[in-house]
Amino acid sequence: MAVGHEIFDPIENLDPLSESYFPEYPKDIELEVGQVLEARHPYDPYVIASASIDTILKHGYFMASFKSTPKELKRPTRYCFHITSAYIYPVGFCERNGIALRKGEETSSMGLSAPLHLLPTRPTHQFSEQLKFEATDVNDPQYLGPVTVQKVAEHMLYIHFDSWPLEDPSNSAWISADSPDIYPLGYAELIGHKLQCDPVSKNQNN
Repeated sequence: MAVGHEIFDPIENLDPLSESYFPEYPKDIELEVGQVLEARHPYDPYVIASASIDTILKHGYFMASFKSTPKELKRPTRYCFHITSAYIYPVGFCERNGIALRKGEETSSMGLSAPLHLLPTRPTHQFSEQLKFEATDVNDPQYLGPVTVQKVAEHMLYIHFDSWPLEDPSNSAWISADSPDIYPLGYAELIGHKLQCDPVSKNQNN
């Protein structure tokens, strides 16, 4: 409610949150309804798709609509982002990094690009292709598994969960290099968590 978004079944008599509870962001970057951006798809985290801003909220938050959502959902996917999110990108990010962009109707009907290129540059990192570590599965966060970096695109890493079929993109995901959901090899053993790791041979025999 504090950011201006409707809440279903809200709790009554809550004290409003002050601005100090929200992340800092550059207030000189003005977002507008109808502007286009690129973003990691909330349903398919292995996809980067075009989206358009349909609602401006408070404290740096906004709603974006993905019109490239699969037809079986019967409506566009809407998702709430903060302007500092690692998973939104200026138009041209995919083209610049050789990534296939999932496009929707908004790319032809909307012409203005969100000025995300004005955001501060993200810190550099040391990740490279074929590097291995452990990560939370963004499709099912209860799972933690070993992954291999398949592609590096600026601050984004395209990771694949080892021992799962590479040809199935649902076994992969885009994740930020500064994500708190990635860990060094051995982390799961250290904390006593079972690794998500089905052998490829087992999948092929079923």
